[in-house]
Amino acid sequence: MQTGRDVAGSLWLSDQGLPTGVQPAPLELDQVMSLTPEIQASGTAGRSALPPDRSPVTHQRMTAEESATCRSIDKRYEETRVNLANIERDKASGKLLIPDSGLITIRQNLASLERLKELCPKTPQHPL
Repeated sequence: MQTGRDVAGSLWLSDQGLPTGVQPAPLELDQVMSLTPEIQASGTAGRSALPPDRSPVTHQRMTAEESATCRSIDKRYEETRVNLANIERDKASGKLLIPDSGLITIRQNLASLERLKELCPKTPQHPL
């Protein structure tokens, strides 16, 4: 797995070579990927009791665009989770031939979506 940042500051993750213009960067030093959990007054890790329209990371009101992004992440996470379950079932039954590396990539994508989802407040499902 290779990681890097482009000139705009976007994080790139790739299991192949990085595109031209993307400078290699160690993943463990990336601020977004190394957020520490919030500790409540009781000393246990978990979400604060903020309203759903506030970000758990910045405690600021989320813009409409940020809310839409979080809904999109939730939708993509659910689609990927269901897709992975179907692929694993079909592979186990012999109905689908897919290399283990393909399943690993899908699991990594799901884990990345899960981390992104954790940065969004828990909100009720909205139809898109």
